[in-house]
Parts: sequence; C-alpha cells; structure tokens
Amino acid sequence: MPSALMSVTDVASQSGFSTKTVLRALGAGELVGSKVRSRWVVWPEDFRAWIDGGRREAGPSVDSTSGEAGEVGSVERLRGIERAA
Repeated sequence: MPSALMSVTDVASQSGFSTKTVLRALGAGELVGSKVRSRWVVWPEDFRAWIDGGRREAGPSVDSTSGEAGEVGSVERLRGIERAA
C-alpha cells in the first residue's frame, strides 16, 4: 500500500477519534474512503476535508456587559444577537 494512504487506525490516531467512529463516518459517507478488499483506506486530502468540514465560522459575539445581552436563553439575549448580526 502506498505510504500516502491512511488506514482507519491512522485516521483515528490523527483525529483523536476512535476507530469505531472513523468506520461509522466511512460507512455513512461523511468521510470519503475506498475499500480495498476488506480494508478502508483514506487519502490525506479527504481526511483533511472531513476534519475541516466540521469547522464553524465565528459568529457575532455579544458582550454581556454592554447591556445588549440578557441571560443565556432569554429573549433579550436573542434580540441582542440579532442586532449584532
């Protein structure tokens, strides 16, 4: 097997997830891989895309001391977030 390909164990080790989680992601199509006989292999680019796919852009922050935000879950806080957006 070319060294550029990653095994399920490699993906689990580099991501910090269990091998079971990696296998679930492969089975669900969330992580792109190829099955060679009975073993999954993943290209590093597909691994990176899978990891980066879970990233979220930072949303607008609301300063709780500015008076725009109320308690967590309150209508005031929601309105403050909407105004900041």
